[in-house]
Amino acid sequence: LLAWIQIPVLITEWGILVSVIVLALSVALFPGIPLFAGIGLVGVFAVCHGYAHVLESTGSLLFPYLCGLMISTFALHLLAMGMGILAVRCKQPQWISLAGGGIAVCFMMSLLLA
Repeated sequence: LLAWIQIPVLITEWGILVSVIVLALSVALFPGIPLFAGIGLVGVFAVCHGYAHVLESTGSLLFPYLCGLMISTFALHLLAMGMGILAVRCKQPQWISLAGGGIAVCFMMSLLLA
């Protein structure tokens, strides 16, 4: 909504970068984080992510863009749920957390270098 009504969010890229770091560290170091604390973190960072997605959609047809966005989001959620199930069933679940953290670090580096 902020992007549609042209209210600037000046820290969009940094907000996304910080969200990747904070959420990855939260999952890796504090797996028992209280539900409402996690919801609060996700909600705050969702503003930056949503703002960036709306800005990306301005030059394209909205329906195909949203379809691609939903499909990719669905695929990411399936991957995360699969890793969560694997972590529960695995005898050494810390490796799954480390792999997720490694993926987040790689994504963070791609944001920094882009």
